Amino acid sequence: MVNLSGNGRSRNVGVHVLVAEAFIDNPKDKPQVNHYNGVKFDNCIWNLEWNTAAENAQYALEFGLTIWRHPEFGARALAKQFNVTRKVIENVVKGKIYKNIP
Repeated sequence: MVNLSGNGRSRNVGVHVLVAEAFIDNPKDKPQVNHYNGVKFDNCIWNLEWNTAAENAQYALEFGLTIWRHPEFGARALAKQFNVTRKVIENVVKGKIYKNIP
């Protein structure tokens, strides 16, 4: 994130958004920037595209970048199935607990 400030105002903007605004056309005025390879710190112009929120979410599901909102395998569904909180599911996925699970 980069903090931009001027005229008594400031806002935080992702580097990927700044790169996209400077180098990638957005003729359909889409509001979000997607990383093709799913690597959020890879802000090369060939790795970025303008998207809607729905397109970004669909892309993440199709390419296995997130399962958090999947109706069967999302964090909420898994937490309910195993009678734990979503935070527990998140910590398992991040390898913070139950590290022996592949």
